[in-house]
Amino acid sequence: MDITSIFTLSLPLFILLCAAQTFVAFTFRTFWHYACTAITAFSLLLVLAGLTGMVSALLLLPICAATLIWGCAQLALLARTFITCVNSTNESRVRNLNESATLQHLALHDSTTGLPNQQRLQQWRHHHTEGQHVLCVIKLTDVSQLNQTLGYQTTDLVLIQIAQRINKSLFAIDAVKPLENDKKLVSLGGVRFALIIDQGNSSHIVETVYQQIKKALPDPIPYESMMLSLSFEMGVSGQISDAKQIAECIQQAQTAIDYLSPGLEGYAAYTQDMDIFNKTQQKLLSDLSQAIKLQQLSLFSQPIINLENKQLIAAESLIRWRHPEFGLIEPERFIELAQRTGVIYSITQWVAKTSIQACSQWHQQGLEIDVSINLSSKDLLQHEFVDFLAQELDTHHLQASALIVEIREQALMQEPVISHSIIERLAAIGIKVVIDDFGTGFSSLSHLRALPLHGIKIDRQFIKLMNKGKKHQTLVNTMVDLSRNLHRKVFAEGIEDIEQEKVLKSMGCQYAQGFVYSRPIEIEGIASWAKQWQQQLES
Repeated sequence: MDITSIFTLSLPLFILLCAAQTFVAFTFRTFWHYACTAITAFSLLLVLAGLTGMVSALLLLPICAATLIWGCAQLALLARTFITCVNSTNESRVRNLNESATLQHLALHDSTTGLPNQQRLQQWRHHHTEGQHVLCVIKLTDVSQLNQTLGYQTTDLVLIQIAQRINKSLFAIDAVKPLENDKKLVSLGGVRFALIIDQGNSSHIVETVYQQIKKALPDPIPYESMMLSLSFEMGVSGQISDAKQIAECIQQAQTAIDYLSPGLEGYAAYTQDMDIFNKTQQKLLSDLSQAIKLQQLSLFSQPIINLENKQLIAAESLIRWRHPEFGLIEPERFIELAQRTGVIYSITQWVAKTSIQACSQWHQQGLEIDVSINLSSKDLLQHEFVDFLAQELDTHHLQASALIVEIREQALMQEPVISHSIIERLAAIGIKVVIDDFGTGFSSLSHLRALPLHGIKIDRQFIKLMNKGKKHQTLVNTMVDLSRNLHRKVFAEGIEDIEQEKVLKSMGCQYAQGFVYSRPIEIEGIASWAKQWQQQLES
């Protein structure tokens, strides 16, 4: 009687299977037993080394003290799991597997989206060497917020729909090469996808592909009864040569993505200069842990103005890094690195301590304004941070109401229970909490209702778009009305001209900051700037 089974084994379990095979060989000591052991071990090494996606192997395993079974296994490496299909019989013969086609598909396709995977892409490349091919990597952003909001299973369903949207849109462009009849998109696992473009003689085809994908992913994206905000970044490799492996091209495209400025739309094509950029990032990563100790960090401040009477009411602290080799570095280049290494908490403590000390000095000089600092998602997980702020406020004899803490809306979704608890504790001691970049995350209304917030800060991208038409102004006006109806203050950032200021004031927005008032200045210069600003108002 034949027994056919499919097993999914982790790496340790599969090694245990190989150990059982070896035990059989050394127990019975026949040519067939040694041969099976050698074949199994060699097959395992081939798959582990990535030299093949699937191999066949003979197994001779004990099922009890007196009985052995022959088996024919096909082994495939998929997402760090060995998928082993065994067709066994108690007769001394080996049958072909009926499941071989299924295993072949599993080995070459992503289990979530059903798209071809990197192994399939490598296989396609071996058979398609003609043409001027480049590889594009597409990385979806903000997916972690989707996970927190919708849960992992629903997010997977959203990703499937998004992958289908992108894949379908690519069939409008002949230069994007199909790996299979109905599939041009490749899954690299998680939130990354890839595709192959034959550039031919066209220098604009990559731009065309980017715009096509952008069209397939409108902002927001409708999903069932919800509207989801999801963006993407795209990187392009150098031309694929015969000697160049797909893995190298993927790395080049990822390097191009890393080169993009955070938060900016667009794509980047790989150049060798980007390798230098990567080395620079590695250097910054290495030096960051010593930046505080070596006193290389500096604080700048940007004034926040009351739109009703133009009075200075606060200053937002903005960090800069004076690197001995690379000069003055903006936070966009090192804050993400700080979060990755865990240094961010020490940096935030330094910013808070320095800001509170500066604000205390302003008050002593008769400048009664607040100071605003930014917290990251990592900071929100530190329960002791509230006690640290309380201690610093007490040390410098500053009222808690003079401190504003800005938290990005996306950061609230990392660990909502913990972060909400931190916000409640901050508000309980009198610290003002403001949601930063309001409108770019999820569940904004629920945050406004449930949390003890002082106000919101409308993201600069919405302010910038107001100049492009009434519909964008209507969106900002809705945010202002929503916040004011819930008795929250409204801040706006990124004000660049007087017209924007007038429109915001007419909507009922209370506070604003931007280049129209002042660029960020060194924190020591705020008192002097405030004096000049007041003189300007009185003149």
